[in-house]
Formats: sequence, C-alpha cells, structure tokens
Amino acid sequence: MADEGAVTVCVRVRPLIARENASGDKVSLHWRSENNTVSDVNGTKIFSYDRVFHSSDNTQQLYDGVAVPIIQSAVRGYNGKF
Repeated sequence: MADEGAVTVCVRVRPLIARENASGDKVSLHWRSENNTVSDVNGTKIFSYDRVFHSSDNTQQLYDGVAVPIIQSAVRGYNGKF
C-alpha cells in the first residue's frame, strides 16, 4: 500500500490488435515494457511507474491489482487510497 496521500501511477500496455498482428513483420514496434518500466526499443527514453500491466495481463489481473486495494481501503474508511 502506498504512503498516505501518495499518488500511485499504473499503466496498461495493450496487446497488438488484429490488423497489427496480420501485417506480420511490417509492424515496427517503438516501445517495450519490462517489470515496472516502459521504454522505447533503443532504450533512450525510459518511464518508470508504480505498476505496469503488460499485454499478457488480463482485465481480472488489472482489477485485482488496482481496484481491489482501493475498494478495500475505502471499506476500511481510508478514502479509497491505493
């Protein structure tokens, strides 16, 4: 759980859509995600987040990782802090 008053930033990387998958090698990827970072493929720009949900993560994992802690905190009377 984050410190009281802290903002937690999460990002979800979407999977490739059907059109992108169908184009095969013609799609040039510009970003990659690893652990809690998103970076351009050559590594010159790196962005760190509290949590990165990767394209392999499903909606249930996102819900369990983000919404459930907020709901539990709100039920305990802590104003929905994550």
